[in-house]
Amino acid sequence: MVSRRTVPPPVPHMVFNQLQFFPFFLAIFILYFALPGAVAKKILLIVASYIFYALFNPWYILLLGAATIYTWLATEFLVRLPQQRRLWMWLGVAGPLALLGYFKYAMFVEGNVAWLFDYWGIHRNWSIEQILLPAGISFYLFHSVSYVVDVYRGAKTATFLDYILYVAFFPQLVSGPIVRRKDFIPQTENPDVGRLDWKKVNWGLVIFVFGLFQKAVLADGVFADAAVVVFESAERVAFADAWIGVLAFTGQIFFDFAGYSTCAIGISLCFGYRLPINFHYPYAAIGFSDFWQRWHISLSSWLRDYLYISLGGNRGGTFKTYCNLMLTMVLGGLWHGAAWTFVAWGTLHGSYLVAERLIRSFEWRSKGWLIVGWAATFILTVIAWVFFRAASFSDAASILQAMASPGAASTHLVDMQSRWLVSLVMLGTLVYSFVMRDRTFAEVWAKLPLILKSVLLGLTIFLIVVWRGEPREFIYFAF
Repeated sequence: MVSRRTVPPPVPHMVFNQLQFFPFFLAIFILYFALPGAVAKKILLIVASYIFYALFNPWYILLLGAATIYTWLATEFLVRLPQQRRLWMWLGVAGPLALLGYFKYAMFVEGNVAWLFDYWGIHRNWSIEQILLPAGISFYLFHSVSYVVDVYRGAKTATFLDYILYVAFFPQLVSGPIVRRKDFIPQTENPDVGRLDWKKVNWGLVIFVFGLFQKAVLADGVFADAAVVVFESAERVAFADAWIGVLAFTGQIFFDFAGYSTCAIGISLCFGYRLPINFHYPYAAIGFSDFWQRWHISLSSWLRDYLYISLGGNRGGTFKTYCNLMLTMVLGGLWHGAAWTFVAWGTLHGSYLVAERLIRSFEWRSKGWLIVGWAATFILTVIAWVFFRAASFSDAASILQAMASPGAASTHLVDMQSRWLVSLVMLGTLVYSFVMRDRTFAEVWAKLPLILKSVLLGLTIFLIVVWRGEPREFIYFAF
């Protein structure tokens, strides 16, 4: 069967981990607070957002604009024609999903249909040319779909200007967080948002620095190379290399995506807008319900509120609840990419959630069982990441087989220094996550003395400058 076929977007020259981003941000920041009036500030942010997106591919701003106008009009008709509101809700949802289906899944479907035709010996004379996946399409179309459904459920419509900004706001445009109407539109209506608040700016820049550290130093500098060497090796991978490679990807994807989300939250705050937290120490999770309340929170809550609940949620009995869980997680896996390996990843997480519900009556509150529960959650999460990263099922099977074969001699794909570095940083990540699992970074930072804050911030900036890895595209740009 066909796996990945959609072509990921090209890497632009102005993203958070590129030097070119900083003069862009500084120019927009100065203009934003120099302009009088909320309308002018919103227009500036919209123009900046479209310029930012045009650097991926200028033609895709037409797609972004068309999708925005379409869904805004659908909600206007939904409100103004109450007798046809259900029709306009479905039209408003179907349009974005059709775009997502074409750009993200058309080649996947065509490739698998072609495989079946060839398998059955049926002649075919058609094919789909390569389709370039627009950066961030899965994110901004989910914004649009949630807005349409929220208005259908009774939320107030936004002005056209506010809605454009909601969909296109550049910090979260291409990799989230997936922002809801209730989290953003009220801020566009608040006149205080556009006023210069140096406390917000300072805190936003602190958040940005630590987000950039996660991406540039930890994801790219510590974990990325070991993950690439193992998962893209043409040789048979041995036990030690397999575990180091999979643990490296476990760290890479977390710090890559959490780093982007943290940067987006920080940059947004500099302009006065608050975005929701997207990660809360997921590798300290005890159980998979806990994991999905900590990992990619904006997506998991979106799937819960707009898919799982719409399917019936936990209404209709135990069996239907399990079916709804499985379908939600399978589609959540497919959201990440048009490949059967992503379907397998989603299926695994759905199975984990179902299994957890089956044994939830067991007493897990003693410290010993909590440790067992955490260890099981982490190891099963690591195993699932194999399917997320592997290019095919055969590659995934090869990695998993190596992970289960401790007697195999090491191929030394990963040098000893990298092994120690990956192991120690991952161990430090787990310890830090446990210490912080019931805290927030903001509340801990607020309690630190000024001198310690200055030292930590200076050290973080120093490490970004001297120890950053080779700049790589953010993993979630491809989704």
